[in-house]
Amino acid sequence: MQIEIRTNVDRFNSILAQVTSQIKGKATVRALNLAIGKVKTEAGREVRKVYNIKLAAINKSTTVKKAHPGQVNPTASVTFSGSPISLVEFAARPVNPWNVPGRKNRKPGGGVSVQVKVGGSRRTVKHAFIATTKNGYRGVFMRESVPGAPRRTGGEQKYKDNIVNLYSISLPASIRNEMVMSAVRKVGEKTFENELARQLVLLTKGK
Repeated sequence: MQIEIRTNVDRFNSILAQVTSQIKGKATVRALNLAIGKVKTEAGREVRKVYNIKLAAINKSTTVKKAHPGQVNPTASVTFSGSPISLVEFAARPVNPWNVPGRKNRKPGGGVSVQVKVGGSRRTVKHAFIATTKNGYRGVFMRESVPGAPRRTGGEQKYKDNIVNLYSISLPASIRNEMVMSAVRKVGEKTFENELARQLVLLTKGK
């Protein structure tokens, strides 16, 4: 998922006609780079208004590509990548966990409750549990039975337990939310236009 900000200077033609191409190019690049930084910040803010995603998870999957003077048509972009986000990032909480140290009755837990959307109700994923792997990764997991060899001789066919990590929405998918996209584009366009006008004034004054 990528959002670009390109030069859109038609409304500034009267001003641009009075400046050199060097000043125009420098002002455009500065305005684009400020605008794309605002887009990145606004995207994180708007996503977190809708989805209960930690800011660190958003920043980790966000890449900004700035404009530079060497471009024929200066362009700045921010890319939101990544696969579906681990369910543990959505305020995951164990429900009557079975793996509490010192608990005498180690019965199956009540699952894991999560809140994917801000303001939405928490939902419980039955039979899920929160655990940390040997390499330090913390996630929400579930045992999934798959056909396998008998665990013990005699009796009925048994099954192996396959441990699976549970995920929710991806960052690119959350950015595509209509409310998020609308707010992000407005911020990008407004910031670019205001900053371009400001930079043109500054640069014509030799700053």
